[in-house]
Amino acid sequence: MTSWSAKIRSKVRSIGVVRAASRHLPKRRPIAVYELSGTFRLVGDITSGVPTDNWFESNLDDRFQWIPVPYEADIYPMKESVAQGVTNLINHINARKGPFVVVGYSQGAGIVANVYDAIRYGSLKPRRADFLGGVAFGNPRRQAGHTFPRCPNPGGHGIGGAAYPDLLRDCEKLWWDFAVPGDPAACTEDSEAGQWESALYQTLLSNYTGDIHEMLALVGSGIPNAMLAVELAYGIRNQFDGFVTSGAHAQYQNPAYHPLPGDPRSCIEIARDYINHLA
Repeated sequence: MTSWSAKIRSKVRSIGVVRAASRHLPKRRPIAVYELSGTFRLVGDITSGVPTDNWFESNLDDRFQWIPVPYEADIYPMKESVAQGVTNLINHINARKGPFVVVGYSQGAGIVANVYDAIRYGSLKPRRADFLGGVAFGNPRRQAGHTFPRCPNPGGHGIGGAAYPDLLRDCEKLWWDFAVPGDPAACTEDSEAGQWESALYQTLLSNYTGDIHEMLALVGSGIPNAMLAVELAYGIRNQFDGFVTSGAHAQYQNPAYHPLPGDPRSCIEIARDYINHLA
């Protein structure tokens, strides 16, 4: 009996030592969640003017640290804006060791898509093991048919073009694309109009300065119908000037829009749950 009691006391003391030691271990650094907003930094309202950025900051659990990545988020010239966003995000990732997640909306989604390629094929390949997942809302580089688990295919593909490198390819399960049916940024159709929407978007990604006549001069000669050229040119401009606050492209932060049949969660709530699951 005495021997048995001594063993118990010894085990209790050992447990106490382990617990005491664990209290002095350094606290684990939170997982970085890098987020890039959309064009003009308009990330949309939830119910009372609260931007999505702040929503994620306060709704992810304490195992994560939300880190907004600044960039110009300009429509004119978008080429420089996107390049700046890519550079800034890569610099953030390289400056901080450990696991990370990327989140992007609209133009920001295109930027995180570019960085996803850098992780798989480019300069960030050494950080591949640290990449836990990515979330894109209204991604202009969305791969056709790719969304996220249980989400119906919204049709089309990103407005960036018809194939790689304008669009993503071989997306993995860890990459989630939220694409609302009818969103011209993420669900461009393979039609003549869709092809020219992509052509005009590529014009935005050139050195386009915002002059509608400049856009028509750049691409108008190849469009067989002059009225179509005008409609598309104005439409693509208005798409980025105003559709972030109305229409399909604005639904990603809408608490009343539920992308999964029978699931009451909004897009950002689903994304939050996915990110929290990655820890």
